[in-house]
Amino acid sequence: MKILDVKQTQIPPKNGDVIIQLTDIQLHTNVRVPEFAGKTISKKVEAMEPGRAIFPIPEQEASLKNGELNLMMNITNDPHLLAMVEKYQKEGKRVILSIPNNMPVFLGKDAVQFMDSKQGRRIHRRIEKEKR
Repeated sequence: MKILDVKQTQIPPKNGDVIIQLTDIQLHTNVRVPEFAGKTISKKVEAMEPGRAIFPIPEQEASLKNGELNLMMNITNDPHLLAMVEKYQKEGKRVILSIPNNMPVFLGKDAVQFMDSKQGRRIHRRIEKEKR
């Protein structure tokens, strides 16, 4: 299976290629993560509709340095996504993952509500105190 990244390959998409365009990331506090996000992606690609997919991000896979958020998401172990990519490759098409530079990262509504809660304010105060 080969998912091409538009930036890394600098290969212009051909007519018929499947382009999965990431537009933004939302961070949530407590999300029920589906077993396979690739199933959602496959359905949306088939219907040619925009949609959202939920991927868990293990703590050790995220880091914040100098105001930059680095995330590592392993999407290649999802059997539904693998099947979709293989299907299009058999048809002679490529699946391209397009990630914009400086992709916006937002807090989900639940994360905002948590930060406004008593517990969230306590955590925020502790973080500010540790900075001093």
